[in-house]
Amino acid sequence: MAGARQPGRLHRPGPGQRELPEIRPHHRRGRKTGADALHPGYGFLSENAEFAEMCRECNIEFIGPPHDAMRKLGNKNEAKKLARAAKVPLVPGSEGLISTEEEALKVARQIGYPVLIKAAAGGGGRGMRVARSDRDVTTGFHSARQEAEAAFKDGSVFLEKYLEQPRHIEVQLLGDQHGTIVHLYERDCSLQRRHQKLVEESPAPNLPVRTRDEMCKAAVRLAKTAGYYSAGTCEFLVDKQNNFYFIEVNSRIQVEHPVTELVTGIDLVREQIRIAAGEKLRFRQSDIVQRGSAIECRINAEDPGNNFQPSAGTITRWQPPGGPGVRLDTHACHGYRVPPKLRLARGQAPRPPGNPRGGHRGHAPGPRRIPGRGDQDDHSHSPEDLHHGRVRRRAGRYDVHRARLLRPGDRAGEVTPGLRRGRRDTT
Repeated sequence: MAGARQPGRLHRPGPGQRELPEIRPHHRRGRKTGADALHPGYGFLSENAEFAEMCRECNIEFIGPPHDAMRKLGNKNEAKKLARAAKVPLVPGSEGLISTEEEALKVARQIGYPVLIKAAAGGGGRGMRVARSDRDVTTGFHSARQEAEAAFKDGSVFLEKYLEQPRHIEVQLLGDQHGTIVHLYERDCSLQRRHQKLVEESPAPNLPVRTRDEMCKAAVRLAKTAGYYSAGTCEFLVDKQNNFYFIEVNSRIQVEHPVTELVTGIDLVREQIRIAAGEKLRFRQSDIVQRGSAIECRINAEDPGNNFQPSAGTITRWQPPGGPGVRLDTHACHGYRVPPKLRLARGQAPRPPGNPRGGHRGHAPGPRRIPGRGDQDDHSHSPEDLHHGRVRRRAGRYDVHRARLLRPGDRAGEVTPGLRRGRRDTT
């Protein structure tokens, strides 16, 4: 907000709170400044259909999808119904929401363990529990509902089969208000911890062309079925046999969208603004080509030597990454006071076409020192980790420095999906 003409204080919700009660202050500020359009960014408001509808009723164009489509796709149970209608593959699971513990046990026994108890609303890993037995279902059902209610004001859950060590692949979508929808290919975001993405890459390594093409076509079908336009992401799980299954749609621009921009050359936020103004897409599906590859690392203010706890403090030295094509999205700078639970930055590095062996690591040395509380270095997921080989991509494998990404005593599933004991196989 430092460069804004009329900066305003944005509400920061406390623990367990949502941004939803603060819709009206944002809306009133839009009217006061005479804005004719509003971009909601990445947060909760970007996927809030009520906020989008309120803006449009007051002649402030919401730069995002239609609120009707947001309602349909924002609830995972309703999104699964649309996916089924669009003939998009689904993970086996309950037909609808699960309302009682007895019903949860019945469904779990029918589809077989392990199962995933999953919140119908929201995302980010909240309201999710893996159950490998009847006892796990009994405890996980109630805890998942309580967490979902606290985070999203919606405690409804459903069950689906838990896929062991899948890949998490998402397809970038873009559509105009005139019925044209295209995909901008895929991103692999399989490297996660606590259901939070750490590294994203495009194209997805070792993904068969046929699987990728079918997945992208399925994402477009679903978007058309929902009457969707603007930017969005359709997310899938891919098993070891390269079968893919729909899991959810993020009806907004995502944090990792620069990865797609680097390999397609298309500015997604600019296209969102054009679409909101009623313009048609200026390109067809056949015009979109992937060139080279790109990788993004999320840089978090946390202490890897202390169970990845938040690491608050003042940045006393700041050296941002640089080099040809390297992009850093951050608000951090020298002297910035880092509050708890805050992502510092995200860095993207491209690899040019025809250079399969190099490009990523050498371009982005990363922030070399970001002292925080107790003068801790925070390099846990930075481009410097790539530069020094703490995270490497070799022949489809991620070799991970255990002290940097894994906590002592990690078990399978705690670092998802399948990242454990220093190696993750994506083949």
